[in-house]
Amino acid sequence: MSSGKQYLGYEVLRSYFKERDTWSFREFLVLNRDDIIKVPPDVGEWFGLEAAWKTRYLSAIKDLIPDNYEALKKKVMSAVYITQSLDLSQSYKRELLTNARLLNDECSDKKLMMYWEDILCVKNELLVKTIHKRGALNILGETGRYYSKKLAFDIEDESTTITPPGSSSPDRIQDTEKEQLVHSIPRTRKRKSENLPENNENFKMRLLGFQSESEFEDDSGEESENSEEDVIDTISFDQWTESSANKDRERWRLKNGERVRDVLDLMTSKTVERAKELQLKGKKLDASILSTIWLGLSSIVDLSSEFPGGMYSWFGEGWSELKAKVLAKINIKPKKFDDVIKGDIDKIEELCGEYKYWEARDFVYERLKGRPDQTGILQRQVMKIYFFIIEMFLADPNVFVDREGNKQNLTEIEFVLKVAGPILDIIFSDVQHLVELKWGETVSKATAVCRKIDLKITCRGKNQGKNVELSHSECARRTTPAKIINDRSKCLRANKSVLDQYLSHDLSYEVIENSVTIGLQLEALYGQVIGVDLLDDGLYFGFEGPSLRFPTQISDIAVLKQALEALYFFKENVVCKAETLSRLW
Repeated sequence: MSSGKQYLGYEVLRSYFKERDTWSFREFLVLNRDDIIKVPPDVGEWFGLEAAWKTRYLSAIKDLIPDNYEALKKKVMSAVYITQSLDLSQSYKRELLTNARLLNDECSDKKLMMYWEDILCVKNELLVKTIHKRGALNILGETGRYYSKKLAFDIEDESTTITPPGSSSPDRIQDTEKEQLVHSIPRTRKRKSENLPENNENFKMRLLGFQSESEFEDDSGEESENSEEDVIDTISFDQWTESSANKDRERWRLKNGERVRDVLDLMTSKTVERAKELQLKGKKLDASILSTIWLGLSSIVDLSSEFPGGMYSWFGEGWSELKAKVLAKINIKPKKFDDVIKGDIDKIEELCGEYKYWEARDFVYERLKGRPDQTGILQRQVMKIYFFIIEMFLADPNVFVDREGNKQNLTEIEFVLKVAGPILDIIFSDVQHLVELKWGETVSKATAVCRKIDLKITCRGKNQGKNVELSHSECARRTTPAKIINDRSKCLRANKSVLDQYLSHDLSYEVIENSVTIGLQLEALYGQVIGVDLLDDGLYFGFEGPSLRFPTQISDIAVLKQALEALYFFKENVVCKAETLSRLW
């Protein structure tokens, strides 16, 4: 087989090898069993993946069914114990040896054993993480609180109360005076470092002098929609509104003269008090209240917060003017495809509109023939995506909806593997020397709590060991209002941390002024570009960019063009940051 040919199953296998540190191999096999069985086991050229393939390929994969799972697992565990030379009793050793011989009879080589060792390793890692998380909560209980803009997070016990701004306990303030001095450096407006006076020589620390709420919150609350309601009991407002030492320099005011930051602080405080009252009455907190609280604590004004109880109601008549002022400073309009690409897309849509799906496939195939040059990379990528989508629907017209038009019950990872993952891999295929896409609950190091991110994009190149993150995105299988609001809040706060990390580098004024950080919020086949930017001292704004939708059927392929324009807009932002950082190193 010639080098570079992508046969059935290649993409799913490659996705696992890229992410095997964060993805259980068994989950991968169960999800992609049909494709893997069809992959030839003697493929010679795997772009450096031959060794990984040989060690994990299962000659008996068809036999891996739930009925023999536990029995086989016991035999393999026995073999693992023996190979590790554990100090076991003689009777137990005999039992283990017997099981090991049975295992050898069933599998002549070590491939199957290595497969189960992989499962055990993943299981042990999960166990360690669980223990660590529980231990971390105990540690927080002992240390008491972390500070964020002098905002204390009390995790001492379940009876922790919320203290309104300006009513902190004097004893508590005195006990933590030193910590407050360390963490009181304010976040300031983005500005060029070399133009600062000498007394501001610590310019790079203006964003890192103290940590935001999004970096210290208990991330376990993000694991489910219901668990976050407990978060109100962990928040205290000790001297929160006194945190900014440079309020006079803030330029963002409403028409009535009020500082935007002051309104945000005050309304966040009131929302927390209202949430506390609801909890005392035994009522459940909805996603909108939790979202606005977390964003307010992170000093983020969310311009998409236009739902009942959202931030739009905080600013009254000044909301529309504030939103227009912010969006005038941020480019959220994606570029349109040029005439050549648009002409090809129009032809594909025309053929599909006439139900000539195979003709559409052949048309795209003709466009992909020949050796690509640098000037035609974008066109080739777009055609590859259309070919991939058409092929998918020709192979299985009901991949997303059944014959009656009902939605298929797909998981989050299935949506990613079937659509978003392959499409983004193609879009970023020409910049793999600059960026790396990490899918599947990867851990972010931009935040102190090591938040789990569905899609993390990091900078490659000369930054070995630096792990500079460029964007965070969230994926979900459901499009319920609560889930959408919750994921958007998390995504904005995570990208705020990414922005802080990016701005800590020695950047030029022009780069700093255009340093908006964007990510994707994907819900099943729907998506939205969302972003965050620092536009004043300690004041961030979250916003919505272009929306997107992937086709549900081949007859729905007309929606793909707008989706791709939005995704290339996303790529442009990420690559621009990566190129900037690569020039610094």
